[in-house]
Amino acid sequence: MDRKRFGVRIRGDSIQLDFYFRGVRCRETLRLRPTPANLRFAREKVGAVRYAIETGKFDYQQLFPNSRIASRLFRSGAKVTVGELLKAFLHGCERTVERSTWRDYKSAINHHLLPAFGTTLAVDLKPSDIRSWIGTLTISNKRINNLLIPLRRAMHDAVTDGLINANPVSAVANLKHPQKEPDPFSPLEVHAILSACEGGIRNLFQFAFATGLRTSELIALQWFDIDFRKGVAIIRRASVR
Repeated sequence: MDRKRFGVRIRGDSIQLDFYFRGVRCRETLRLRPTPANLRFAREKVGAVRYAIETGKFDYQQLFPNSRIASRLFRSGAKVTVGELLKAFLHGCERTVERSTWRDYKSAINHHLLPAFGTTLAVDLKPSDIRSWIGTLTISNKRINNLLIPLRRAMHDAVTDGLINANPVSAVANLKHPQKEPDPFSPLEVHAILSACEGGIRNLFQFAFATGLRTSELIALQWFDIDFRKGVAIIRRASVR
């Protein structure tokens, strides 16, 4: 008889069950002699365990209360939800990132990530869950990649804090999105635009065409940023939102 069939192994005078839970290989020993009847019982038990895992009804600590694996999997951090991690991340980065970045994170978390994963235990979140969720979205690939940033960082913090063993978002690659080539105005178009402007507005656009500043940099520019003696403008700020 193959002693490894059905996830059941004979180990000396006892029987060992072998199964996977939350990405961890688990081996639990039954203090039963490996008689034919006890082996049939063990096969039924490991089958019931796998079915409970697949249906989300597996209670490890109830079935194996003295298990060292259970104590490792169910330390205090195992009850933390993804939503709690996301909220902690958002609070923690409020003063360390640009305000516009923080608002983007907040929008991604409140409108997308919390509805999808907020009540999921952090230890239960799998890469396949994230990929399935991505498949339901109707937004651009670039936007999806941006949504993954706060989730990835929140789960990374959980790994660093010892709450989970691995970051499931690390196994989810960013989606490819086409990069548009720059399409600058032609000299004729520049002339037409400037001809349609007057006064300070014309000066503003002429300066923009000559320097290539981003719109956010152009808006933030102030008179004290201009050194008229040297004929230079110092670009040190950007105004967003």
